[in-house]
Amino acid sequence: MTLPIYKKETFFSDVSLALIPYPLSKFSQEAGLISSVSGAVSFLYFLKKKAQWNLALSSNHSLVYSHYTKAEGKDSAEAYVISTPLSTSQMASISYRQNGKKYLPSSINISSVHYLGIDAAGIYNQDLTLSLTTSWKIKDRFYLNVSLSWKDRLDVYHPKDSSIRLHNNFEWFKKDRTVISFGGLYSF
Repeated sequence: MTLPIYKKETFFSDVSLALIPYPLSKFSQEAGLISSVSGAVSFLYFLKKKAQWNLALSSNHSLVYSHYTKAEGKDSAEAYVISTPLSTSQMASISYRQNGKKYLPSSINISSVHYLGIDAAGIYNQDLTLSLTTSWKIKDRFYLNVSLSWKDRLDVYHPKDSSIRLHNNFEWFKKDRTVISFGGLYSF
């Protein structure tokens, strides 16, 4: 459910709520997920809004609570993972869209996401994701999408147990943490 909070010509905001009353995947069932509820607030502000192009800033701030019957579950590699009942993420992005010049991408989006999850053992996990996404209009309703995404674990710690601490070699755009993807989109 999404509800608008504020709407003006250059600024929009909304709040959304979601409820998953039962596990939807095999992994969720094996992890012991019973249900999940989440809420988010989003903002969109146009720095420039013209007939042929626009430049906008956006952000999304979410909070997720999931109820599990057990603290651990198996993933597809048969390794045990600890459930994460509480998590939050903060996303910020800048987007450029245009429809006047065919040789330029119709949209360019640069975004960053900070994730913080608290697992069933009380351990805090923090991740950072950076991405660049472009979309090229090939024909009237067909688009080619290209994206570059990087994600790394920033920190793992327990606030009451100083022996639980990740000593990660944080590396920008390391090969095994960077993904390039290509895709097509057809809009009806």
